Parts: sequence; C-alpha cells; structure tokens
Amino acid sequence: MIGQSRRFSCIWGMDVSQGSMVGAVLSWFFRIPFILTVQYGYGSERIARGRAGAIGASFKFMLSRAVHMTAISDYLAGVVRNYGYKGSLSVIPNGVDVNRIKNKVSRIKDKKEPWVIITTSRLVAKNGVDILIRAGRELKSIIRDSRYVIRIIGSGPEERKLKSLVRELQVEDIIEFVGEVPYEEIPVELSHADIFVRPSRSEGLGISFLEAMAAGLPVVGTPVGGIPDFLKDSETGLFCDVDDPENLALKIKRLVDDEMLRKKVALKGRELVERKFSWDLIAHHMGEVFQKTMVR
Repeated sequence: MIGQSRRFSCIWGMDVSQGSMVGAVLSWFFRIPFILTVQYGYGSERIARGRAGAIGASFKFMLSRAVHMTAISDYLAGVVRNYGYKGSLSVIPNGVDVNRIKNKVSRIKDKKEPWVIITTSRLVAKNGVDILIRAGRELKSIIRDSRYVIRIIGSGPEERKLKSLVRELQVEDIIEFVGEVPYEEIPVELSHADIFVRPSRSEGLGISFLEAMAAGLPVVGTPVGGIPDFLKDSETGLFCDVDDPENLALKIKRLVDDEMLRKKVALKGRELVERKFSWDLIAHHMGEVFQKTMVR
C-alpha cells in the first residue's frame, strides 16, 4: 500500500490470494484504487475449478475492482483478458539480482568430474520433478561415456513420493535430494552445477530458470505458461516435451555432447536476463504504474 498520513492512495494486491481479496473488498468499501499483480503458477484450470470454483469467483471480483493489472508473463496477461478484464494491463516480470547470482567459477570441465544436473524446485506435481527422475533412468542407457548426478534442491509435499520413485527405478546412485537450501545459498549451488532442468507442467513465469540463466547455466524447460517469454529453443535454452522423460533425457544428452550449444545458450540466456529481468528495470516499471494510478 502507498499512503500519505492515514489516507491510502491505492491498494496493491499480490496474486490470486486471500490478501488480494481483502484488498479488493477494502477498495470497494472505501473507494480506494486497487492494483492487482498476477503471478499464479498453477495454470488457468486451477483458477477456474480450484476449491470448488471459489478461486475463480474470487478472481473475478478482484478483476472487477482493479483499475490496473500487472502480470508477470504474457501467458498470465492472456488469462486475465480471458476472464473479461478490459482495463489497463502491463506485463512486468519478476526479477533477478544478477550481480548476486553471477557465477565466477570457470565452466571448463575436467572429464573426470561428473556432470551436475540441478533443479531448484518446490516438490509439487506442477514442477515435474518426477519426470526429471524418470529421465535419470533414461540417461543411464544413453550416456555411457560420462558420469553424472542429478541434484534436487527443495522440499514439498511430494518429497516422500519422489524418494519412493527413486527407489522403485533404482536410480539412488545418481539422484541426490539436497532438501531446503536458504535463498542466499542458491547461487553457490548453481555455481557447482552444469545444466539446469525443470520439466514444469505449469508455470506463471519461472524465476528459478532466470536465476539459473543469470548464473550462466544452460537450461532445459517445457513450453508452458510464462516460460516461452524467456526461453527460445536452441537460443536461450532447450525445450523438452511435457511429461516425456525420454525426450527430456535426449535434450540433456544434447547439451552434454555439444559444447558449442552449451556455451551459446548459456551466454544468450544470461544476456537476456541482464537486459530484461533486472530488479532496477522492473522497479522502474512498477513505479510508473503506481504513479499513474495515484495521479488518476
């Protein structure tokens, strides 16, 4: 919220949340301008049907009160328009602290060292960590001349199920569950990795991808949600098919085998993050939104 003395100039709601719903109600009751930012990562189907339709109904009310909308991706901007919102809308992504994440470690590999494939993901179904584990088994049969390990950074409700899958597929020797890592230590984890992978089933934008790109990692993702806003196939990363571990394994192998491709997508990816996803640029755009709203 932005205010002077005890009078609010506007109310800012973050995402499809209980807090945003309260903000929308207060804006209606007190006639205060309401700005809503959408960064929902679970897809339009969850908005429509989640909690027996309550999420969708709440979202429609928030939209009816918003004098300006911001969405973190073109995909979510489309969701907002599909729900009938006809007001002012800006696509302003989440950002990355590029200088904090920038990797200063050489990526010239010693052939004796294993390839480190990393994902930083909350362990929920939408992030497709189960597909990455299944791809690990596929890699055993198609990568014979290199050693590799898959490091899973994060925790969540799917953890027990995923660990059971690892035992079932007999890939304990290549899968490492690191668990929850403090946010300030994520750059260290990324600096020790070679390839970032997240085969998402849905994604509002995908800040973990952007952090990996800022660290100079080549990335593999799926063409869902907001990911195509920054991932261009064979340019800033590689696309794999959704729910397809065999295809994912082939894309990982392609990066392992092709040094020129790895360097190209890593360089282009980092350049894109620096150009479009720095916090300074995003703060400037949000400042313009607030200023226009308060003037109005």
